[in-house]
Amino acid sequence: FLTELIDNNKLTAHVEADPKDSLILSTLINSSADFLISGDNDLLDLKEKYRIITIADFLQMLES
Repeated sequence: FLTELIDNNKLTAHVEADPKDSLILSTLINSSADFLISGDNDLLDLKEKYRIITIADFLQMLES
């Protein structure tokens, strides 16, 4: 696993359902992350557009 520091001074995304999640989504967009692991339903609702997976999906990836 890699760690990357992101300078996220301005939001590049907006989560309409929960604006507090906008910073998290902006971090995903501005990073080179392969995906975001989340259990937050408002973020998971965006998984068709962004690389967002559940912890169960991640564990399944590790097993295969």
